[in-house]
Amino acid sequence: MLPRLLVILASCSLALAAAAAETSPEFQILGADGRPMANARIMLLGRIEPVSVDGDGHFRLIPFPELPVELLIMDGAGRLAGTVLLEAIVPVDGPVVLTLNPVGLEAVTVVLGSSPSTASSPAAAATMMTREELDRARPSRLVDTLAAVPGAENSGSGQTAAPTIRGLSRGRTLVLLDGARVTTERRAGASATFLDPFSLESTELVRGPGSVAYGSDALGGILHARTVRPVPGEFAGRWELAAGGGVPYGSAAFGVNLPAGEQGSFLVQGHQRSFDDYETPDGTEENSSARDRGFLVRGRMPWLSGDLNLGFQFDEAIDVERPASNTGTSRTDYPLERSERLTLDWTRTGLSGWFKEQTVQLFLGRYRLETEREDDEPGGVEISGSDVSASDYSIRVAGMREREGYRLQAGLDLNGRAGLEAVGSIDSAQRTDAGLYMEGERFLDGGRWTVSGGARLDQVRSSNSGGNFGDRTSSNGTASGFAAIGLRPWESATRFTFQVARGFRDPSLSDRYFSGTTARGRITGNPDLSPETSLQFDLSATTRVGRTTVAAYGYHYTVSDLIERFETAEDEFGFRNRDEVVIRGLELEADTVLAEGWTLRTIAGRSEGELEDGSRPNDIPAATVGATVQHSASDRLWYRFGGRYVFRDEDAGSTEQLVPGYAVLDMVVGWEAKTGWSARLVLKNLADRNHLASADRRAPSAPGLSAALVVSGRF
Repeated sequence: MLPRLLVILASCSLALAAAAAETSPEFQILGADGRPMANARIMLLGRIEPVSVDGDGHFRLIPFPELPVELLIMDGAGRLAGTVLLEAIVPVDGPVVLTLNPVGLEAVTVVLGSSPSTASSPAAAATMMTREELDRARPSRLVDTLAAVPGAENSGSGQTAAPTIRGLSRGRTLVLLDGARVTTERRAGASATFLDPFSLESTELVRGPGSVAYGSDALGGILHARTVRPVPGEFAGRWELAAGGGVPYGSAAFGVNLPAGEQGSFLVQGHQRSFDDYETPDGTEENSSARDRGFLVRGRMPWLSGDLNLGFQFDEAIDVERPASNTGTSRTDYPLERSERLTLDWTRTGLSGWFKEQTVQLFLGRYRLETEREDDEPGGVEISGSDVSASDYSIRVAGMREREGYRLQAGLDLNGRAGLEAVGSIDSAQRTDAGLYMEGERFLDGGRWTVSGGARLDQVRSSNSGGNFGDRTSSNGTASGFAAIGLRPWESATRFTFQVARGFRDPSLSDRYFSGTTARGRITGNPDLSPETSLQFDLSATTRVGRTTVAAYGYHYTVSDLIERFETAEDEFGFRNRDEVVIRGLELEADTVLAEGWTLRTIAGRSEGELEDGSRPNDIPAATVGATVQHSASDRLWYRFGGRYVFRDEDAGSTEQLVPGYAVLDMVVGWEAKTGWSARLVLKNLADRNHLASADRRAPSAPGLSAALVVSGRF
């Protein structure tokens, strides 16, 4: 009944989207240099999808929003370029010309309900970390980009920590790399351990149910990492050297952009890093070292009147050790994690047919993970391990229709994993998810009301041959989607959005069929698991008062047939379905320009969860508050000081422990030289406070005081 109701609601939303017509003038966006910004993307508050710009910088805002409105501009390489404040339109012959206002070093932007390359549902909380922000914060892991975001944290420890959004982890938080899924057979979920953030152009975090374009299983949200894209007609490069203490490491990385003709270009990047055992206030944390290396080659060129991007990325993590509180008697490490990814995306805009924009995204990948565990037993050391490999693929074909009064997107999304092998456990397993989706939006009453909706039909098939469970096949299909309504109650930047969504998540291949060694001990799959379904309510409120942008979010999620990892004996685990879990929470974030050169970011978040028997589920984040102050003292010197306090949890999940409250203070000082190089001193945990790396029962202490010097340059 509920799936049918959501489909009806979404269909009604789309019908409303086509019910009226308004006139949108044509615009042309020019950069600060006065040249058209070809292939840029425009973001507006409350829109599901960004607006595409053609090769001459032309675009239309369909449906046309109520003025005034601020436009956020991403350049053709996906970088945040600046903003345009559109207050009024004076009739002219030809397109209305808009000139970019570049983003200064002191600017802070909270992306509200939209992100440049990650479609999100209307009430979702979307936050972007740009290349400039990545350079300043210089996270060593992808999950480190979540540090200043309420409702987001990591599960696990060391380099293998995986992201968790709103208490929904272990496959319920989707990790994307250049639009394609990052898949792993780790029980904690995908973490992209092999990824060096140096290679990224931006990260986009969407908290809340993901767009129907990415599947129905992103119940918690999406973490989308985008590598640097080539810039046509430009010869440029960058390099970086870094070394640290406390968390001892050394790294070297480079990137070169090479022009190929007038409109084509190639990009080559490479990196290598090495981490030693880190220090805690109580001493050295054994078994916490790691090494990784990788390279990326991307090409960009016009093809069939569109923009074609083709890339190959190879990454390898070697001897990644997993620290734990029982390292003295049990040690786990990953001798090898290897990822090979071939991606292709092609976008054509400005079409005169039924679809104004067409997109094709292809992905082929190969992944391998080796796990080794040593346990001290009365008769000696017992060594066990696993070796898992698989091929991944996806294809997404979509079309965008824009007419006066409505905006509609429809597409096909096919993704899967083939040839999964786990030595001694799975001979061969496959999983295929085929989905059809449609979503649209409409502004009504001059922009005061926004109606939007999306619907998706999925068919997921999993099969296993041989191994511990023999020949097995399962097939599940269902409808999912969302319906949302937004209100701008008065002529200001204030907007309220209410949304209801239904999600669907089929168990992973390892959940069903894998039995063997894991980081925590040994686990046994369950081929009889049922899919999870969710009913999710979201409410968001966003506003801008003077120099302050504020966003508040509330959510109430019910997940039925929850797939739970549970402990059957000490360090022995299995999977089962629970009746349901209820997760609810509140989040607040605000960005303020205090004065010229000064900015302040504040966050707060609180979540709670309850299983059907009244117990607490795993992975619910503790209540957190935080603030970050940044000051650009000159055009060359800047510094940032930030801190957060994590409150004590009064309860723990079945495989967790109570975590005392703690505070963490960090500081970064940067110097930008006129000759193109820069230096940053990164200080973390300034007070050298001892705290746990996560709530896991075997969690080690987190790193204590650490310092890193990062020197980089551009040419």
